[in-house]
Amino acid sequence: MKFEKYFKKRTDKIDLLLKKTARTFTPWDFHQLRIEIKKINALFIFIAFSEKDFKKRSVFKPYKLIFTAAGKVREYQMEEAVFKKHFGQKKFTQYQTDLKKSELLEKRKFFTGVNASLKKDLKRSNKIALSFLKKLKTKDLSEYLKMKRVKIKKTLNKKQLKQKEIHQLRKDLKICYYNAKILGKRSKYSLVKMEKLQELLGKWHDGIVMNNHLKKMIKFLKQNSNESKHLKKIRKEISYKTKTLYKSIDNERRNFI
Repeated sequence: MKFEKYFKKRTDKIDLLLKKTARTFTPWDFHQLRIEIKKINALFIFIAFSEKDFKKRSVFKPYKLIFTAAGKVREYQMEEAVFKKHFGQKKFTQYQTDLKKSELLEKRKFFTGVNASLKKDLKRSNKIALSFLKKLKTKDLSEYLKMKRVKIKKTLNKKQLKQKEIHQLRKDLKICYYNAKILGKRSKYSLVKMEKLQELLGKWHDGIVMNNHLKKMIKFLKQNSNESKHLKKIRKEISYKTKTLYKSIDNERRNFI
């Protein structure tokens, strides 16, 4: 019953968000939508671990389509937020115009994609997931988390983490965190420690994403333009902060172990 109740809470929140119109859908809504889908993904991974007949890829497919489309919008919104933080109301016409056009295009794709057909697929997926969730027991989740913890500790114990390993650690930790929260106080995980490490990993990941976006934009602009020079300056600052975060992650992972 615990798993079914948890799942219904997730799907109800997603359903409410998807009922909102394009005009009322805020950047925070895109963020919340992706968080709820991440929780469902974590739960589906656990179901697949416990029930070999559960076809995770096909059941999660409609959620993945929404998650990916919302993610593209979210990236441009994050870039806008960083831009405003560094430049406030200063005008960078070419950059701002291109950024807004790209965001509007991805928004249009998102709301076009979330149609009656996709919502029907979501209901079908939810029905399949619920049939498997009824079979699961709390001890199954405890065993799964124990197995995942071994994998995470193996990564954390390495002398130095490569960028690819940090990306994977972030995914593994998030999956464990969301599933451990289902157990609540019964979980053997330190949720506080997980939150702290996750926050650092999230900021590090955002820095990587922003760096890649700015790199593309700088190439698009004329090399000697003022906009290009200012964007290079922002990129340099973000690169420095990302490197600093890497050191913080390295320290925090030792506390987590």
